Amino acid sequence: MKNPFEIEKTYITEYSPSRITAIVQETLEKKNRIVFFSSKTFTGAIKENHFRFKENVWATNNGMIYPTIQGTILGDNPTKIHIHITPRYGWILSFTLCALVFLCTAFFTDRMSVDGIESASTLYERSAFAIFGAGIPMLMCYVTCLRSIKHTERWIIKKLYLKEITS
Repeated sequence: MKNPFEIEKTYITEYSPSRITAIVQETLEKKNRIVFFSSKTFTGAIKENHFRFKENVWATNNGMIYPTIQGTILGDNPTKIHIHITPRYGWILSFTLCALVFLCTAFFTDRMSVDGIESASTLYERSAFAIFGAGIPMLMCYVTCLRSIKHTERWIIKKLYLKEITS
């Protein structure tokens, strides 16, 4: 069963399995430098004809949280690769829980205190609090986690010159 937001497809490429392994190895060895600190851009491993890697969240400076890429090299002539892209569900869950807290607070709070004056909140105030309080974390979830899934798919297709196999 496929989980939400995952991408799982099989592709073909003109590259040989050894060339694909070399490209993935080069990607894993890449380092990123932020001010005085240097760290690996990607963390992962290559085992026989399987590879798995993800971008190190702390090594990037663009604010996106990239998903995990798993690949299996299936054949040699032409080379087939099965790619499985999985988002970071922990981050998605954190943003969703933050939005849920704002929604619950907006709709289940009877009285609000503004400048020491307690009053019942109006529907307009509750709606505005819910829209902004929940909307900002969900927008951040989309921008940082969900948008990066398609971005990663386009990146790996370009990097390995992949063409999707249509059934």
